[in-house]
Parts: sequence; structure tokens; C-alpha cells
Amino acid sequence: MIKREEHLRSLQCKTSDGQEHIVDVYEEVLDAATFEEPSAEVRGLTIFRTRGNLVIPLGKGCYRIAATGEILTSEDPNAP
Repeated sequence: MIKREEHLRSLQCKTSDGQEHIVDVYEEVLDAATFEEPSAEVRGLTIFRTRGNLVIPLGKGCYRIAATGEILTSEDPNAP
């Protein structure tokens, strides 16, 4: 069960026509409770979003907005 999402970072991205988007990167934190460790957690999936829309990573610095198919790119050398 997902307990929460932790914000990892924000990426500046652009569409092919120069429109700017901020892609927020989150990581799920899952409940891994046991009798011995009732507050245990594990890391889950990494999730990308822009303006509330799911973003699909295509490769380093390249993403697609799931709802529209629009491609975003980032020049950030540390972009996932």
C-alpha cells in the first residue's frame, strides 16, 4: 500500500515549439510493516508529472506527456 509520495526534484523541460514545462519527479513510499517493524517502509516506483499529468520517461532527458503525446526534453545533465 502506498503511504505517500516524496518529491525528489523538478526538471525544466521544453516542447519542440519551445513551450516550457516543469516536470516533477516523485517516488512512492510503500508500507512494509511487519510484526517486528510496524513502521517499516520501502521505496516504490518513480513517478513523473507535469501540470497534474502523468509523464512517461522515454530515455535520458526525454519524456512524453501521457494525456497528449507531447514530447518534452530537458537539457539538465542530471535529468533521469
